[in-house]
Amino acid sequence: CNNDGEICEGSGIDVLHYVTYSNSLDPVLDNSNGGDILGTAAKLCTSMNQYNYISYHEIQANNTWGRYGVCSYNSYCTGGNDFTVGRAASLKVKEMEGQCDDNSDVGNWY
Repeated sequence: CNNDGEICEGSGIDVLHYVTYSNSLDPVLDNSNGGDILGTAAKLCTSMNQYNYISYHEIQANNTWGRYGVCSYNSYCTGGNDFTVGRAASLKVKEMEGQCDDNSDVGNWY
């Protein structure tokens, strides 16, 4: 659970429609979990009562995706590394968590 995992072969920079969920009006984007709109909807359906705020951001990210890391409330993430954006299919429903797959059918977590 704590190794870097594989790095996906990327093609450059993607613009992400990134949604975060938190208990703060001032969400921190680094070392935090979020996802695209579909992926975040899946997360919120399972834990809506845990968060007070939802924020939308358009960000640019290198699409050489790393392993998705689960982050705690103190901005510490397990898994992944310090130099790639971690990515998984929402709810991790695909083989290898969907890290390098087209997840347009289920959404992405970052």
